[in-house]
Amino acid sequence: MSTTLNSSGITARVPWSFENVLDWANASNSSSFSYTKTLTNGTGANQADLIYIRSTTLAAGATLNLDLAGTLLDMYGNTITMARFKVLYFELLTTTTASSVTIGGHATVAVGNWITATPDLDTAQPKIRVRNGGCVLLVAPDATAYAVTATTDDTLTLVNADGANVATYRLVIIGSSV
Repeated sequence: MSTTLNSSGITARVPWSFENVLDWANASNSSSFSYTKTLTNGTGANQADLIYIRSTTLAAGATLNLDLAGTLLDMYGNTITMARFKVLYFELLTTTTASSVTIGGHATVAVGNWITATPDLDTAQPKIRVRNGGCVLLVAPDATAYAVTATTDDTLTLVNADGANVATYRLVIIGSSV
């Protein structure tokens, strides 16, 4: 079975309207910064051929380990094995009462070259904390992206840091098989 993937309009935007109210006149600035990327089907630069999507809950205090190299299923039930990932999107929905979820920090096989190169991620276990109503979007469209190495650097860990409340979240990981 063959699949194709195109992801157009991966977007991040931060608009603002900032005003300094003065007695004699106001000074203001309204603008925005934005980022948009399109990935077409393939495994090179600006391409991807695998997608993992999850929209669900994580029990209070629970941990979920996602093995990106061989145990995840795409939306059609096909096993996917990422050699690298190019997009990581995580959103902690405001419909939840959980205070935060951490991403990363598996004790022994963390896929974490997207956080830092040093210190060793398997020892330091760094994480990103996403607060209630927040999100994180990480995009690396180049051919190298963020490498996933089976059995040594292939696990993305999600932890509901709230021990009393369920976390409702959305997760998308887009990557390539080569």
